[in-house]
Amino acid sequence: MALAKEEFALVKAKDSAIVEYLVTKHIAEVLSPVFAMGPAWVVVRAVSAHVDQSVLERDMVLIKKPAEREAFIERRRNERKASSDDILESLDYWAGDPDYEDDIHEALHKIAMRYKGLERPFGKQRNASALRKSVAEEAKVSAHEVLEELRKVKP
Repeated sequence: MALAKEEFALVKAKDSAIVEYLVTKHIAEVLSPVFAMGPAWVVVRAVSAHVDQSVLERDMVLIKKPAEREAFIERRRNERKASSDDILESLDYWAGDPDYEDDIHEALHKIAMRYKGLERPFGKQRNASALRKSVAEEAKVSAHEVLEELRKVKP
């Protein structure tokens, strides 16, 4: 009887995982036109708890011991997850507040002006039509992981 219960639990867990995967995939497909706007996708990536592996590698350049590298990665991911949760909670709570949204606009404008005129090691300036209709190729890297991290937001 115990074996049957274990097997049933395993089958139930597999079924749940498949359903969750299919629902997540469907939601991503339904929402993809909304996030197809290049600039909006940058904000989605920035808010996500996802930490790009190249950033981790760059920041760990002086860390050589595997155990220390693993601890560093875990710490960075936990910090990013916590800050992402804070941002998402705030964005949700203050959604529609004109002062809050104006503050976000001003913060994004300051960042845009700081980067204006700088050259990137990759990528190119796209025309207005392209940035409204699609995501730049460079931003599509790890898109699935970004959406996956957003899916993990605590309720």
